[in-house]
Amino acid sequence: MPTWLQDETLRFFPLSGTFDEACLGSRILLLGHTFRDEADPRTYVVAETTEGRDAYAAQRHAYPDEGFPYTLLVEVTPERVLLTPPLEDGLRPMWEQVTGWLLETPCRVLNEFGTDLTAEFKAIS
Repeated sequence: MPTWLQDETLRFFPLSGTFDEACLGSRILLLGHTFRDEADPRTYVVAETTEGRDAYAAQRHAYPDEGFPYTLLVEVTPERVLLTPPLEDGLRPMWEQVTGWLLETPCRVLNEFGTDLTAEFKAIS
């Protein structure tokens, strides 16, 4: 997968129907060191290490209004999945896994600027 695609915040929209939140959520929780955010249960936080996960979870628990850590985030709703870029190289395989799962459902892919990247993803999937 081209690295530049992994540097974009992406939004996936199913072309028909909805995403299965429960199925996606259970898959995401199996990735690396992941937790579901208490304050925003739509969001899954994926860390590169157990220590990172525990620190992010403690930070989110203590300061839920302070925003999310700079790591791989997956926000799941039936109508849309938001995927942030992995800053750590060790998270890139997990990013690719999530992207692959999302592309199992025919969907439209937009970056944070609204640029349609659907064709780029179809070409590599």
